[in-house]
Amino acid sequence: MRAGTSKVNITPPVGLELSGWSFGKSVGILDELYAKVLLLESDGKRVLIITADLIGFNTEYADYIRKNIADRLNMNVSDILISCSHTHSGPATMFLRHWGEIDDDYVYIAEKQIIGAAIMASNNMRDASIGSGKGIVNGVCDNRRDGQNGSVDPEVGVIRVDFDGKMAAVLMNFSCHPVAAHNYKNMISADYPGYAMKVIESSLFAKRLEQKTSCINGDVTALHTTGTAGDINPKGLHDIKYAERFGYMIGGEALKVAESIITLPELSLSTASECVRMPVARLPEKEDLKRIIDESKQKIAQQGQGKENSDLISTHILMEWAQDALKAIEDGSVTDHLNMEIQAIRMNDILLIAIPGEVFVDIGLNIKKASPYLYTYVIEMANGSSAYLPTRKAFEKGGYELDFASKVYGIYAMTSDTQDVIENGAKRAMERVG
Repeated sequence: MRAGTSKVNITPPVGLELSGWSFGKSVGILDELYAKVLLLESDGKRVLIITADLIGFNTEYADYIRKNIADRLNMNVSDILISCSHTHSGPATMFLRHWGEIDDDYVYIAEKQIIGAAIMASNNMRDASIGSGKGIVNGVCDNRRDGQNGSVDPEVGVIRVDFDGKMAAVLMNFSCHPVAAHNYKNMISADYPGYAMKVIESSLFAKRLEQKTSCINGDVTALHTTGTAGDINPKGLHDIKYAERFGYMIGGEALKVAESIITLPELSLSTASECVRMPVARLPEKEDLKRIIDESKQKIAQQGQGKENSDLISTHILMEWAQDALKAIEDGSVTDHLNMEIQAIRMNDILLIAIPGEVFVDIGLNIKKASPYLYTYVIEMANGSSAYLPTRKAFEKGGYELDFASKVYGIYAMTSDTQDVIENGAKRAMERVG
């Protein structure tokens, strides 16, 4: 097998809006944001994995980046995975209604940097070996909807790639919303994933510096993928101390696991993409939408001065959602489903399942249980994002992720069939990739 790695700094200039609920403009930088690449090759088959310290990409834009990379590297789009960590302390890079204004110049530059990083990884290919393992980190996560009675996934998935017998890349997977910092003092941050990756990169760099050895000029590339964390929050929020603490815990466990992995130079690679039709709820009638628009306008006029900006946001989101829904009805563009790609990547006894949305943790746990592979890691916010993707049980309880979040994402709410569609699609992708 052969592999290549690269990373590029994609930290935005201070002053761009952060992507979150009325966060406003960034005023400083706590830690830098990166896009990182791991390219694997065996028997003429290539798989490219990209991670980015960003809130996410809309699916159409993720596909655009994947196609550009595929054209440049003579690859299939289905062999490229682009995953965003979903940090809420980074710039707005996808449409989320009133969750930060997208700066087109920044997005354009970041796109070129990501494509360039993929080209760099291709130019850095060398003989390699690979292995995987998993660890456990307790005490980091809470189920934000069901509390102590709710599920969490404490597993840290780890993939290790070596060059010349030395650790060159570590890809980790952990299921927790990156909102520990959560716009702390309106500073830019990669949140806990940034600190987790820093544990690995800085520890190994210091070790090799002390030993006077090197691997790729002393660098180790650590990549983070967010597991199914749609309903999972860290136990501490809104302070950088929590991002540091949880990042060190997760990164330390990932490094411990990585150090124990024995890598092998043989690699069997395969990929499969399953396109599923995700049913969506029917939009309200035109008269109901018009009533929502009129009532929202009245509330905005009444709230006016003297109210915090965040008090107005919900009303603006509801009004603009209703306007967009009404327009879709009037121009005949209404649909009863969203197309969604579930991607499977197999590397020996390792399976990655990539899903474009904020996936509830029980769905990820069920996919892992159904997998015949020793190491199965489910990645959310992968190849774009369409919506929150809740369990059937969650629809019985309702809440933000079931209703209002769909108005932030677009105009369509999911249905209680969501879980079955995802799990069945993942199962079919597993069967095809074998």
